[in-house]
Amino acid sequence: MTGRGWRCNNCGHVHPATEDLKELGFQWLGPLTSKVRCTACGSYTIQRAFDETFKAGYFLLVKAVNGIRKGR
Repeated sequence: MTGRGWRCNNCGHVHPATEDLKELGFQWLGPLTSKVRCTACGSYTIQRAFDETFKAGYFLLVKAVNGIRKGR
């Protein structure tokens, strides 16, 4: 989080911070699993906690590709 909001580490877009996390596209996927996404590039992170304390768990980061790769 920056002083004014959240910055996407993929595209650098800064989302202004709000109390309800609307700018991050926050959604619950299950009782211990949530997802946040960058509304600018579509990259997202899925968080799954080990237990109800939410102090540790797994993180899956999916980065969007912003261009077409030409031949190899």
